[in-house]
Amino acid sequence: MQRIDNNGSVLKLSLLALAIVAMAGCSSNDSSSQPLNPGDGSGSGGGEGGNDGGGDPGPDGGDQDFTYRTVNPANAIPSGESFSLDTTTIKPTVPNEGSGEGIIINAGPTVSVSAKALITVLDDTADGNARLRLQDPDNGLDLQLLEDSSDPGLYTNSDGAEIELFSQDSSIFPSGGLSYAAYGFWSVPVASGSSDLDVGFFAGGYATQNGDMPTTGTASFAGAANGFSIASDGSSVDVIGNASMSVDFAAATLTGAMTNMTSGADIDGALNSTTPWNDVRFSGTLTDNAFTAGAEVTSSPNNAATLGADASGSLNGRFYGPQAAEAAGTWGLRDSGGGIAFGGFGVKKD
Repeated sequence: MQRIDNNGSVLKLSLLALAIVAMAGCSSNDSSSQPLNPGDGSGSGGGEGGNDGGGDPGPDGGDQDFTYRTVNPANAIPSGESFSLDTTTIKPTVPNEGSGEGIIINAGPTVSVSAKALITVLDDTADGNARLRLQDPDNGLDLQLLEDSSDPGLYTNSDGAEIELFSQDSSIFPSGGLSYAAYGFWSVPVASGSSDLDVGFFAGGYATQNGDMPTTGTASFAGAANGFSIASDGSSVDVIGNASMSVDFAAATLTGAMTNMTSGADIDGALNSTTPWNDVRFSGTLTDNAFTAGAEVTSSPNNAATLGADASGSLNGRFYGPQAAEAAGTWGLRDSGGGIAFGGFGVKKD
């Protein structure tokens, strides 16, 4: 079973699954935007004065001049834009580095919504590199990262921290990725020079204004899910698969699934790994532009990478773009034997 680490040591999985759009820092005109009367809802992305989406919403999260910007391509996001982050939390203990002992999961994963963690798009550097700032006061993070010019959607710094967006990966989203939502993965060394890493997943973007949420009809969504699965002995594998969701806006309910889940490929690889992992179903309710769901595995293939058949947990997320065009969130599962899995997902309307 593959261990997720740097240089062969155990990976420390941390307290967070962040959210967002780690995008370029150059100013631009609004792209693919739609003027609307957004109402007064609250949400997970936003410019100054609110956390309901992009632009400059007022203190109540609404603005008559609100428009939806896009997160793909990256340069659609203007410098100065800030996004609050939805998070997932686990509490791990890592033995002495290099000891070969596995990760001990003390609690979690806990899937929740946080307004404390932020990503802010900064001005480009003098030589034209896109920059962003990642802040999470609960976990002592305040980092600046640069986009990798050879790998759009990957942001790194000289200390070994990185953020990677899956929602712009054409191998995962062949139709071109998400336009308004982003989900992905971050990692930060636990100390300078350490190969043990704090790792998290995230989801965020330009959230649908509550006044723009559909209140009638149904819709189906499709996309992808990524994550880590950690066995009770502390060994870890990457997991990746398809995500789907059906929403009844009138009843404010949803059902969905993560299917064709496999393990063993790189976490940002295409959907082509071959070792079966658990399939997962979820169902829940909508509140304004957000949703919360219970989750449980529906299959348990007979291999060491999978969770037990009793694994269950939760999934949280929200809708993004005009008229709930997309959705993204984070998820977590735990079985009775001490195995856990957690990750992120993104889907768009069929």
